[in-house]
Amino acid sequence: MEITKVAESRLGNWFVTALHQVTNAVRGRQRHVLFTGTDPSSLAGFIELLREAIPEVGIPQTSQDALITKTSFSPLVTSWSATDLASISDITAALGPFRSISVAIFVTDPRATVSKATPEAGDEWVSNADYSLDPNGSGLTLPGVLAQFSALRNLQQSAEVDLIAIRPGMSTREQEEIASRIQHALRLAENKSVNSWLNRVSAQLLENSKWPSDALHINHLRQQLALHPELEDASRAAGFAPSEVSNTKSAESLGKASGKVIGFYTPG
Repeated sequence: MEITKVAESRLGNWFVTALHQVTNAVRGRQRHVLFTGTDPSSLAGFIELLREAIPEVGIPQTSQDALITKTSFSPLVTSWSATDLASISDITAALGPFRSISVAIFVTDPRATVSKATPEAGDEWVSNADYSLDPNGSGLTLPGVLAQFSALRNLQQSAEVDLIAIRPGMSTREQEEIASRIQHALRLAENKSVNSWLNRVSAQLLENSKWPSDALHINHLRQQLALHPELEDASRAAGFAPSEVSNTKSAESLGKASGKVIGFYTPG
């Protein structure tokens, strides 16, 4: 029975791929622009601003994993999902045979991400080094900050996709270059709305890459740096300045934490 299901699945995948390839031969290669980010809690806000800036593109209102779009035959497919960052190799294997894939990724300082809480999460921390809470309030856990940045490093070393990294505090020249690449990926003519959106996003990323200065947030950041010194390495590798917050273990910094909190994450 299981063998039959596998065979049916493979036959279905082969048929969809073949149909895409025939369609591409007639109208040109299909393009897919995928948006993701290292900070899941801010991704939806950036996408909403982009949807308002270029409504003609039809970027989905709700998060959707890229693999779900396999049966879409639109010349241009767009999707956005925080979890796709850790699944790029699976996405390129499944969609790469018939789509040109561009990945636009919003990058924030991992140390800021682990020191951030939101009203929606109550007294819970949204992200930690080894796990994150689903910002949609589903109660599920997502890959942690270190996993997100490990996936980013792998993506930077891959030649399988067109990577567009959107970083905090970009210069005017950098923003113009990134805006041009996004417009090209989305098959847009020169569009000042994209430039204006990018300017707002870059400023917000810069703000998101700062951590609150109150004792509660600073102590949480110290806990995470003490338990996971790799956070500092990930930050520097991503181009952020060294932290002024000590990562020395102490009773004050670790509080009641006596070990690593383990979150259970099952990819969709």
